[in-house]
Amino acid sequence: MTTSSNDLPYPAQASARPSSDDRIWAASAHASAILVMWGAIVPAIIWAWQGRRSAYVAFQAAQALAYQLLQAVYMWLVGMGIAAVMIGLMVLLAFQSPDEVTGIFILEMAAMICIFGAMGLYIILGLGAAAACLAGRGFIYPLLGHWILNYLKPAALSEDPA
Repeated sequence: MTTSSNDLPYPAQASARPSSDDRIWAASAHASAILVMWGAIVPAIIWAWQGRRSAYVAFQAAQALAYQLLQAVYMWLVGMGIAAVMIGLMVLLAFQSPDEVTGIFILEMAAMICIFGAMGLYIILGLGAAAACLAGRGFIYPLLGHWILNYLKPAALSEDPA
């Protein structure tokens, strides 16, 4: 299913550019991704406080909230899984020769690099969304954005544009 810019609940055309206040609120919701695991608080407040005033802000804040909640759950689950594996590996280290310890240590470091790399990509995508909002362009997260769009569309169509 493709979505044209006319179907979006925010002004995607240059002639209907969102106000500077709307752009700042939307960008703030996305930029809070730098507050890893706690960043969802900011878009939740923005969505509750400014969402009824502007469909653009409502959509961008709802996307940022969903994205950051999804990231928090993902990082918690992955973190707990990696922690359990690392504790298990450390227990094994106590009974291994020094040559085997090096291999397990390298495996643990590779896992940590992957975790921090994923966190970096998460933050970069959030900051990219913030930059797009500051420029007045609409931003849609891959996969997640279309789900949020379908969730908010009935509310955006029922609003009086006055």
